Amino acid sequence: NVLKLPKLKHLLGKFRLSRVDCPDENPSMMKKGAKKVKKVLKLKDEFSKLKDFLRDNSVLETLAGIVIGNGMGFPQLLSDMGKLRKVKMWCDSMTNESTDLTGLKEGIKAFTSHRIRTPNVDYSLSVDFSGSSQSFLDCLEDPGMLTSLKLRGNLTHFRPVAAKLVSLQELCLSWTNLSGAAIQTGLSNLRCQLKFLKLVENNLVGLAIQDKDAFVSLERICLVGMQSLEEIIIQDLRKLVSLHLLCPTLGALPGVQIRKLQSLNEVGLHSQVEGDIKRGWEDAAISHKRKLSIVSIGIQ
Repeated sequence: NVLKLPKLKHLLGKFRLSRVDCPDENPSMMKKGAKKVKKVLKLKDEFSKLKDFLRDNSVLETLAGIVIGNGMGFPQLLSDMGKLRKVKMWCDSMTNESTDLTGLKEGIKAFTSHRIRTPNVDYSLSVDFSGSSQSFLDCLEDPGMLTSLKLRGNLTHFRPVAAKLVSLQELCLSWTNLSGAAIQTGLSNLRCQLKFLKLVENNLVGLAIQDKDAFVSLERICLVGMQSLEEIIIQDLRKLVSLHLLCPTLGALPGVQIRKLQSLNEVGLHSQVEGDIKRGWEDAAISHKRKLSIVSIGIQ
């Protein structure tokens, strides 16, 4: 009923479609007797009417977010939400994995293709697939014209998908279990020019972000390394204005020379960084031509 509100533009929260909203299409359910058949047919009719409303009358632009699982309902509805611009979803543990991902793949393909018809509108997709045992990347076989992508959960690779993200401006990868070097390999295949990059991992050793390819337009970077940010390299980024390096055991990081980041305005450090390490960063910030501010950031 909420999805049928005629003037609803932004739906925020964490919810799922009930079985009343998305009837089971398993043929075996049709063998449960006349009453069961009648009920299933009624639910299918109501689901069809919901799809018609979303296609013809819905003004929904933001859906953040919805829990999906068992391949029911939502993937099929995505293709009917023509005005949808921002989607956030969580994947439950799935019992029928291949079928679920097939339906989800089609729904995401329909959503990401909207920008072809409306090229000046930004499209954002955020997916937490940590509840799924299968890599979500199969669902991004055709990422269309996404401008923002946030993925949370184990990935076996990132490189093949990266090459298809031609319109991406914002990218966030969290807890993918990829090494800094593996992420670097994927990022090197990006054909877009990012403005914002956020990476959240236990260890980002081996990551290098320099002024070339997808990084020439980078304005903001946020790196969260819960164990280490050692040996990372960030240099020669002419447009970078904000740099957050969030690690409780942050060291001197000789590969990050903020004085050479000419446009930088702000540096953010983990709130647990203190003592000589913090003073070293503060001295570097003061010696920068812009007299940078050091921001202390607490994270859970």
